[in-house]
Amino acid sequence: MKRKILLLGVLSFLLISVKPVLAVSYGLNPAANKAQYDTGAGSSVYSIVEASISAVLGLIGFVFFGLITMAGIRWMTARGNEELVSKAKETLSSAIWGLIITIGAYAITNYVFSQLSK
Repeated sequence: MKRKILLLGVLSFLLISVKPVLAVSYGLNPAANKAQYDTGAGSSVYSIVEASISAVLGLIGFVFFGLITMAGIRWMTARGNEELVSKAKETLSSAIWGLIITIGAYAITNYVFSQLSK
């Protein structure tokens, strides 16, 4: 189960980071330019680093969302067992705090790189 989640996360990270390259490598520049799509052809170092950090933080947020879902399922299936309920509550609160920290990191990174790109 953990391997499947890790594989899904790596694949989604690769799809997010490879998207600008696909538009260039298949000759879609004229259509992309008409649609005003950023192909990443003239990207600066700041935009590449920002895209990478955003992809990693998005992957981490996805993991925390999965933990929240898993904790909710554990809580529902605990059947009144206090030990399982307490573990589910602990996992839920830790995952929520992790998600809050990840969203904060994403907001700070987005603000910093928007100021650097000016």
